[in-house]
Amino acid sequence: MKSEIRNPKSEKARPQPTAGSAAKLSPKLSGRTSRCSCHLRIQVFGFLRTSGIGLRISVAFGAVLLVVALLFPTFTFAADSVSLDTCRQLGKACYENDDFTSAAGHFRRAIALAPDSATDYFNLGLVLMRATDYTNALAALDKAEQLDPKLLGAQYIRGIVFKRQGEFPKAIENLKRVVAGDSQCVGAYYNLAMCYKSTEQYSNAIATLNAALEREPNTPVVTTS
Repeated sequence: MKSEIRNPKSEKARPQPTAGSAAKLSPKLSGRTSRCSCHLRIQVFGFLRTSGIGLRISVAFGAVLLVVALLFPTFTFAADSVSLDTCRQLGKACYENDDFTSAAGHFRRAIALAPDSATDYFNLGLVLMRATDYTNALAALDKAEQLDPKLLGAQYIRGIVFKRQGEFPKAIENLKRVVAGDSQCVGAYYNLAMCYKSTEQYSNAIATLNAALEREPNTPVVTTS
């Protein structure tokens, strides 16, 4: 099971703005052009036109820029790559300081830079869940699962959202898929048992708690429930 649902003692999870996902997505940024570099080029050419230096210098300078762009195609995109990683790191830092509104803003900016990143949608869904913005959290988690159907973390957090909303049948459906995909996820077993208890399915609740204890006998949240 991935680390985002590894904490069995609560509903919390950690965001996953990993360097690996940034590296994977970097080719998708190759179509973006730095606005600053474009602005700089416009200023330079404007200066050449108004200063009377001559058309030949403008053409020569333009040719130099073209050669640089052809020989070093990733040079002007470095700022965007750094910005993506920075958004993820800032989002993680804000999340860990319980500043969920700011964290959501940073992950939204990460999504704008990497719209095909299931991890960033998952992180957004996670922080929105912690901020009790359940409608938008579910939308982000649905998008994460659409991009990566094997992302059990999205199903786990969706189950927690439904549990908090009192929609226990939906919570049970999602949490059952999590334990089926990761039989060692004690947190999913515990939350699933609580949903069974809330729907008066006591035999299922006891069996699920016992399954959690078999996997982690010293889990206080299970042994005291």
